[in-house]
Amino acid sequence: MTAILFLTDQLTAYQTADGSWNRGGSIFGRKGKLKPAAGEILGLISEPGDVVACLPACGTTCQTLRVGASIGRQLTQNDLSAALEAALAKAGRESTAVVSAELSRTEIDGEPMAESPIGQAAGRFEADVTSFLSPLAFLADLERAAAEASLKLTGVMAMEEAAAASLNHQVQDGRTLIVVDRWHTKLIGFSGEHVSASAVVPVGYGHIAGDLAVTFGLDEAKAEEQGLQMVLGRVPPGEEKTSEVALARLEEIASFATEAGKRAGIALDEVSLLGLPVAPPVETAFKKTGTIVRTPGLALDRTDPAIMALSKGAALLSAGTVTRTAATALQLSAPKSKGGVINWLRENF
Repeated sequence: MTAILFLTDQLTAYQTADGSWNRGGSIFGRKGKLKPAAGEILGLISEPGDVVACLPACGTTCQTLRVGASIGRQLTQNDLSAALEAALAKAGRESTAVVSAELSRTEIDGEPMAESPIGQAAGRFEADVTSFLSPLAFLADLERAAAEASLKLTGVMAMEEAAAASLNHQVQDGRTLIVVDRWHTKLIGFSGEHVSASAVVPVGYGHIAGDLAVTFGLDEAKAEEQGLQMVLGRVPPGEEKTSEVALARLEEIASFATEAGKRAGIALDEVSLLGLPVAPPVETAFKKTGTIVRTPGLALDRTDPAIMALSKGAALLSAGTVTRTAATALQLSAPKSKGGVINWLRENF
């Protein structure tokens, strides 16, 4: 049985055979680099064997490319595969691999297809292909850390995919999702139920506590507690300066995130926010950028960090409950006979 590693700036989670999650500290530092003790951290929460890793916010980027071809007959599965391959050839860059790709929109002779286009007569076929990319060096480092814990990395999935799978199983209107992790913030845009674009910025809620610790000489635990109170708008008398420092960083998170989203062409009028409480200070910080924030409505145990809500989507994808694309299935199965996912990606990208 292939297990799942759910990776974030805040924690590392390993899904056990009974479906529960073992949790440990994050294997990543502030800049998204693996910690020297990453293998040891993985070993403490996992069992030797095959794993599929859901990558952290900083691990992937997303882009959507349009490809097309003249057909002049009924469309076949081979035509869809050719569209995926053409997009993958465009998306791959030096030192970067396409770890997953999906057909997010198809058109026949200029008409959008709501259902599968296979078997339809087509003069001209066009498709939007959404690709998730990750640096090869990042993947290679992750594979080495996994090996130190006697884990074989047999596949990877993007956080964007896990988010889409999680949201599709909740009451959700498909609005943009902003995920605020400890050191990074990721924006995920959707076209219908499909991811269309994503962006990531190197600032997260951990920087709020960091600023308080440096400014006021607080230990980590105290700084995190005060940061949470300030973000919630609970400012005791005499702590106005603490609030000013915390809210300055909060406004920076909102500003950096929305600017990155606009550059990526992501809709930002109204977004779902995960990782920060939707409290008045947070609403105000994002409102200054022209964005209204809502809760995503994801089911979550009270004791879990908010980002763990996305682990449900990762589990659904790994179990096959949510269908993954032909390109993804190829990339998750082929490496098993070719010496590992990283070697396979190197050969193909």
